This record gives sequence, C-alpha cells and structure tokens, in this order.
Amino acid sequence: MSSLKRRARGTVLVALVGVLVGFTRLIGQTGRAGTAADRLRVEGPIQNQNLAIYIVRGKQTDVRKYMTLDEAMRSKAVALREQGAGRGQDRAQVNELEIENKSDQWLYIQAGDVIQGGKQDRTIGTDVAIPPHSAPQPISAFCVEHGRWTPRSGGMAFQSNTAIVGSSALKKSIQGEKNQSAVWAEVAREEAKAREMVTVTGESPALALSATGTYNAIVGNAKIRTDRTDYVNSLLPRLEKAGDAVGIVVAINGEITAADVYGSSALFHKLARKLVESYALEALLARNQQTATVAAPSKEAALTFLTDVSKAAGKDEKVAESVHRTTRETEGAVLYEYTESDPSAPSAEKLLHKNIVKK
Repeated sequence: MSSLKRRARGTVLVALVGVLVGFTRLIGQTGRAGTAADRLRVEGPIQNQNLAIYIVRGKQTDVRKYMTLDEAMRSKAVALREQGAGRGQDRAQVNELEIENKSDQWLYIQAGDVIQGGKQDRTIGTDVAIPPHSAPQPISAFCVEHGRWTPRSGGMAFQSNTAIVGSSALKKSIQGEKNQSAVWAEVAREEAKAREMVTVTGESPALALSATGTYNAIVGNAKIRTDRTDYVNSLLPRLEKAGDAVGIVVAINGEITAADVYGSSALFHKLARKLVESYALEALLARNQQTATVAAPSKEAALTFLTDVSKAAGKDEKVAESVHRTTRETEGAVLYEYTESDPSAPSAEKLLHKNIVKK
C-alpha cells in the first residue's frame, strides 16, 4: 500500500473516532443512553399490606449539603409567599409564587411538595435547587384548594410544607400536563376516595372533608393519619438503615407504580419519611380486601421499571435558572428527570432527581 493511501485512510479513521467521541460526549451530557440508571442496584421488596418498597442503591453524584423545604419552613430559613408580598404588594397568581432562600445551605424543593397558607394551598410545579442567600425568585405552583382565594391568619405567606403528593395521576398533571384544571380534578378524585375510607360503615359519606376542597384535608384527617402510620412505622426504619440508598421503587396492589432516585444520598434520606408517607397514603386509598395481602413484583421487575424508561429519548425544557426537566416516555411509564447545570461548565450536569410514574 502506498504511503499516500495509508495517510488517507489514517485521516479518515481519525475523523471517525472524533465523531464517535463527540457523539459519546453528547450522550453523556443529555443522559439519553441512561447509563446512570444502568448502574443502579435494587434490593427488596419490603412489604406492608398492599404497599411494597424497593431500596435503590447507586453512586452519589451530588455532595452538596441541602435543606429541604420542610426544614427551611420550620426554621424560617425560607420566605415562600404570594407574588409581590415581599414588597407589600398583592400581585398574587395561582400558578406562580415567590421564594427566597435566606439560609447558608442549598434549598431543595420537589415537584409535588404541598404547602399550606397564602391565598390558597398549593403544590410546587417543578424540582429546583436554590443557592444559599438567594434573592427572591419566581417558582411555579398549582392550586390544591379549589374553594379559597383569600389570606388567613398567616397573611400572604405560606406556613408549612405538609406533604408530597403520591398519586401518579396527580404527578403527571403537575409535571406533564401542567394543567390547573387537571390538578383540581385529581385532587377531587383523591378526596372522594378519602371520604369513602373515613366513613363509618352504614353511614353515607360526607359531602367533603373540607369547605374549600383542599388536599391538606386528606393529609390531615385523623383516621387517615392513624392508618397511614401503620405503613410508615413498618417500612421506614428498614429504609433508614440503608445508609447509601439513593431512592426507592414503589409497588401498590401488586403493581409497580412509581420511583424516586436522587443524585444525593443524604438528600434522599432527608426526604425518606415524606416519600413513604405519600405512597402510604396512596396505598391506603387504594386498599381493599382483595389487594390487602397481594404479592409484590420481583426486584428484577423493579429494576426494569427504572432502567427501561431511562433509556428512552427525552424532551428537554428549562424550568429554573439552572435546572432542566427532561421527560422520557415508554408505553408503560413516564420519567421526569431534573438536572442542574453549572454556568461555568454547562456540560457538567448534576442529577437532582428522577421521578418515574406508571401510565
């Protein structure tokens, strides 16, 4: 072979390698190959009645120290209020609030966080990580209290983070449809199930759990809280012992319904109780005599639920200053994947949270 031909072939080979390297980097940046999900390990199930939880272990990729919304609101380290309230104005909007992180730590907020107060109770519309001592900024929200638009004793501020929604349908209406009417409809369906559950045998169900139709009336109902505690006390201690866990997969009535995986193991453990409470509420509202003791799917099925949808092509959208949400879908599930970019290194994305729900 002539030296000219050898040089020509070498040039072509180098060019092909460059293309492949560039494509590999692109996949790594967008996460389209789902390689992080492929490295996850699943253990379990841990089961109580019709609720089964699988522990997800994997490499921690985010080592920041976080404060959760619940912690921040309890310690008054965050100001979460109606738009304009920080300047003594009333520019309240149903689907946008104002938040200010006054703490020395990163503040993590999760889509589906339920808050109480303001002109009406809301649920947060997106995951976001807010740096320490950040100026007030907008955050998307949806109303979960259909019958109120007036401040109570707390004025225009919100006083507490009461729950994370567990319903797959409600999560999809918040993160996927982003539709207020759909959110109201799902809250009404959840309340109808709750009314049936708390009704004494032989009596007619109450017309409503609250005068304003708030989701917090479900979360705060005394009977529901008591019954939910049985799930939580059984499952949470075993989950808390898994110090390196980064998430959970959930099965209700013998079907895998959801999963939550975080870039930070420490953050996951801070959220573990609220996550278990949210799925325990869903299991409680879905329980009947036929499903009370149904067998849970295998841990292999739980791993498949995690990995298959993570490999699907994604649709990206910017949901906060440095946070993107990538939505991926298969025939059976939808994944909402939140990643954060570093302005000084845009290609270095951190995983905040993956939420997978059954269709």
